[in-house]
Amino acid sequence: MAEQLKRDRTPVAWNRAGAGALLSLTVVLFLAVVFNVAIGRTIHWDIVAVLGGAGFVGLTLAFRYVR
Repeated sequence: MAEQLKRDRTPVAWNRAGAGALLSLTVVLFLAVVFNVAIGRTIHWDIVAVLGGAGFVGLTLAFRYVR
């Protein structure tokens, strides 16, 4: 039992974690653009760049270590 728990907590590979984070952020940014255009607002891309970069790092770490 203890071996199984230890084995289940191994981190995901970096490339899989990065791919999951990239896919998640792509979907979120796509939806943000579509909804903002639909309601007639513009997105401030400087904010999106900062939050997107921070989100990518945070999601990559979360996908890698949190199970």
